[in-house]
Amino acid sequence: MFSYKPIHKLLLLSGIASFILAILVAFNISPTQAATTSSDIHVDVNSGTDNSSCGSESQPCASIQYAINMAADSGQTIRVAAGTYKYNAAADSCSSVIGTTAVACLRNKEVTILGGFTANNWVTSDPETNLTIIDGQNSKRTLLVQHGSGQPAATLTMEGFTVQNGRVQGAGSGSEADISAFGGGMRADSSTVILRHMIFKNNQALGGNTSTNHGGSAAGGGIAIRSGAGTSILEHITFDNNQAIGGTGGDRGGLGIGGGLYTFESIVSGSYITFTNNLSQGGNSNGDGIDLGENADGQGGGAALHRNSTVTLEHVTATDNQTIGGNALNGQGGGAFGGGIYTESSVLVTIINATIHNNLALGGEGKNASSGGSVSFGGGIATTNASFTLDQASVINNASIGGDGSQIGGSGNGGGASFVRTEGSSVINVTNSIFANNLVELGAGSNPGGGGGGIYMRGSSATISQSTIAQNELGSSSIQGNGVLLISGSSASISYSIIAEHTIPSNAYALYADPNNTITLLDGLFSGNNLNNNNDGIITGVGTMINGSASFKSAGAPDYDYHIQDNSDARDAAAGSPVITDVDGENRDASPDIGADEYIPPTITHLIGAPYASQSVLVTWDVIYMEDKLDHYEIEISCPAGANRPNEVDCDTPLNVGTAQQIQLTGLTNFATYGITLRALDNSSSELDSKSCTFIPTNIFVYLPVVVRN
Repeated sequence: MFSYKPIHKLLLLSGIASFILAILVAFNISPTQAATTSSDIHVDVNSGTDNSSCGSESQPCASIQYAINMAADSGQTIRVAAGTYKYNAAADSCSSVIGTTAVACLRNKEVTILGGFTANNWVTSDPETNLTIIDGQNSKRTLLVQHGSGQPAATLTMEGFTVQNGRVQGAGSGSEADISAFGGGMRADSSTVILRHMIFKNNQALGGNTSTNHGGSAAGGGIAIRSGAGTSILEHITFDNNQAIGGTGGDRGGLGIGGGLYTFESIVSGSYITFTNNLSQGGNSNGDGIDLGENADGQGGGAALHRNSTVTLEHVTATDNQTIGGNALNGQGGGAFGGGIYTESSVLVTIINATIHNNLALGGEGKNASSGGSVSFGGGIATTNASFTLDQASVINNASIGGDGSQIGGSGNGGGASFVRTEGSSVINVTNSIFANNLVELGAGSNPGGGGGGIYMRGSSATISQSTIAQNELGSSSIQGNGVLLISGSSASISYSIIAEHTIPSNAYALYADPNNTITLLDGLFSGNNLNNNNDGIITGVGTMINGSASFKSAGAPDYDYHIQDNSDARDAAAGSPVITDVDGENRDASPDIGADEYIPPTITHLIGAPYASQSVLVTWDVIYMEDKLDHYEIEISCPAGANRPNEVDCDTPLNVGTAQQIQLTGLTNFATYGITLRALDNSSSELDSKSCTFIPTNIFVYLPVVVRN
């Protein structure tokens, strides 16, 4: 039922935008609401029953699998009420056909499955309140999507679920397919998945443990997307504490690939993706650690984006993920590649707006006198023969640590990022990114080599622009490039970038190029390095670099704040740069700054004086970049001739109003034009910014009726 209620002075709140907002609130309009249709299938584990007549709102089914079996081949929507959904053997339609199954298995259909409803509300989905869980109980994969050859397309659109405790393990013998494991939380083969607002947690893909040759590989602890049929979409997805662990083997362990996400020959587009506490780990062995020319590598603790995949991810967070090589007690341990994200032989991987912090790549242990501990590449990011674009990224406090050996240790390479090319023509592009406080450590043992505390490049070509490389470290004085290391015919163009504060170890060059490697510098800033660059490789453009102070706001632990301050020598020194935004996505001004951050001075915005009663005005304002600089605000009112002064302050007299961002002025003269000047001051009363505006008190207000739903 609807009724009319007056909304007083609505137009005076803050103009038309406030009016529209009030209308929306009054009607309780929600973009997540959608009416059910007669063909929708409803599922409620608490009140439903699986039978041929289930599926209506009043008689829901009990299991998701039963509803999938009922669904037509195309266009069906399944609505699922809150609860925990487990494997239903009686409804299993996949085991007998493809030899594997899941709590929910979809084959050769196009189905939408929505969670977060209740038995009393099948219209509005609220998965945060109405937690809807698909639980593999550590014995079954949770989701399986498959398209069979010659069959209708398989497309799953899914939203509003927590997918947990999925588990799949390879066999102890048989073919490569038998001993391998893919997708503990979800496996999607030759199909398309569109996933939104979902959590994948505590899922496992475990390679089979074998007694001969090598252990089984495991890929995609959370999700494995293989040979995708179309563009799969991931939006607002969290991968938490998922694992891909290779099995043990006679000669070497199996590979562990993509603790959270694994893609293979697929196109994937994602946004707002979070990887936390995921693990990829190679399996152990008592052999020499090598079989079929491979070691027991761990690849991509958070995500592994593999062969012929084209992947674009925006708004990515990858924190506290690990990739660990398998141990070989009588040989060479497995390598570790990409503690946060790893990409190999991909067509193009693009990552925009990313936080990649506190990830670890740790090489496996080895005891063989001629080989020993294994290598690690890229504590935060690693690429091998892949074209890769990184923009607006923070790659901070990651570590690449070589494996221990009884005599020979493993090398550590690229504490922040490792870019390796052994074949093809892949190209690396890095813009508006920060590589800071990353660490390279060598494994115990002799002559391990390595380096590149911030960035390591081998045989690769990179363009690095408007970036900040600072305070990266090497754990040994025997290796080089605590900022950037180039070896094996690499080339890097580094323009408009800050190279700063590389001091550990003291004898390391911030930029180090081996002979026959090339670094081209343009209009950057060296700041506080013990040694800026070596002269063994070909390094040009050193004369275009400024030697000065970066003046970071709060570099290093615990803040890791690499915004520059107003006294930085990087300010207004990147004339000619074509990059129009910075690491925060903010526009650079006409005189851009060197480095990832564009300094924006403290600014007062949106100073408005709006009448709220006769003879009264509410003055409000916003600010940006005041942060710890602000001490207090000061206002000053100018009064027209013959008009009343405000009750709160004399005309033309400054008043300290503290740190509040509004003040009411009363006792004014209606229809007179007043002026106000607002100043933001620091603790020494120096002005940070000031703004002025005029306002007119009034006794004329607009009253509007609005339709309100009871």
